[in-house]
Formats: sequence, structure tokens, C-alpha cells
Amino acid sequence: MKQTVRSCLLVLLGLAVGAAAMYGILRWTDVDAPAAVPTPGSAGFAPETVYTRADLIELSYAVVGYLSSGDFGALAGVVHPDRGLVFSPYATVSLTTDKYFSASDVAAFGSNNEIYTWGVMDGSGDAISMTVSDYIGRFVLDYDYAAAPLIGVNHIVRSGNALENVTAVYPDAQFVDLHYPGSEAYGYLDWSTLRLVFETFEGRPRLTAIIHSEATV
Repeated sequence: MKQTVRSCLLVLLGLAVGAAAMYGILRWTDVDAPAAVPTPGSAGFAPETVYTRADLIELSYAVVGYLSSGDFGALAGVVHPDRGLVFSPYATVSLTTDKYFSASDVAAFGSNNEIYTWGVMDGSGDAISMTVSDYIGRFVLDYDYAAAPLIGVNHIVRSGNALENVTAVYPDAQFVDLHYPGSEAYGYLDWSTLRLVFETFEGRPRLTAIIHSEATV
């Protein structure tokens, strides 16, 4: 009898551990935010380093932090020196209509009040005409992505009906999805993803695109 009870308890414990492990994999939140985020040129991002999923998540947190604080000089420091930075308001990246900035352009964002055309608004087809600050507020920091409950690395956490072409446009890149699954009140249609795309330059991952994904019509 005791042996049977012990066996049952071991089975239940195994199931609980397995469920907890799977929950951690699905949520991908077991990677703790680092106490100090290394920046390009520091020992943490030395050339020839093999970058792990944790490294890319760490760099993504840094990027979100720079955007949130308006530290565009620091943001420019992680932008790809040759390819610059593309902003795409929706999951389908278009190098023809999406807005491109060089690293030096990014460094000057704080004093840039020019109105740019960033693409076409989903549904209406109207041009997305906004300042840098307004665009970031609507299509980059619409949620607190530093606290995103779901994270995917080289994995699209959720797709809508927009064409997902990040791997076609950036075949040699890696990307991080910071994802909010939405709320029950809106039938989870208010989900949103901030996708950060990184390409290697001189042995270091550099930011080359910021893609915003959400439910589209």
C-alpha cells in the first residue's frame, strides 16, 4: 500500500515538474533582466562572441530602455552602421515605403520635429504622417515592452493576417519578439508585438529594424 502511494506521489510530482517546465518554455520569461546591460564596445559585446537567446533578449531590453528614456545617442550606438534602421508600422516590411534612418539620424531624434511618411495606415489606406516622437508613441511604445509577458527569439509569437516577411527581407538576421497577448475584454484582438531585428556587424549584433505587429483588417 505504501509503495503504491509512493509511486502515485512520484508520478504526480513528475507531472507537476513537467508542466512547470513547459509553462516556462511557452512564456519564455525565465531569463532574468540583467543588472547591467552591456553596450557595444564593452566587454559584454566583444567581437567573436557567440550570442545566445539570453544575449539577444538582454540587448532588446536595452533598446526598449533607450527608446523609453529618449536616449537616442545610446540607441544610435546599437544601430547597424551600414544598413541603418528601418521602422515598419506593421508586420509586412517594405523597404520601399517604410522609413529608413542612418545611425546619425537616430542620434538626432531628440531634436527632430519633422513630419515623415512612415507607411500606410491599415484599414484606411491613409499615409502615416507623424513626427518621430508621435510615431514612437503609436507604433513602438504602445505597450511597456520591457515587461512583455511573452518573448520569442527567431520565433514569431503571433501572426495576424498581414504577411510575415521578416525572414525574407532579413535572411541573415536574428530577431526578438516582445509580445502582449491582448485582453479578454477585447477578445484578445488588442494583441501587439514589438519585433527587434539584429544583424551582425564586426562580430556584434546591431539593430537594423524595429517592426510593430498588431491585428490588421
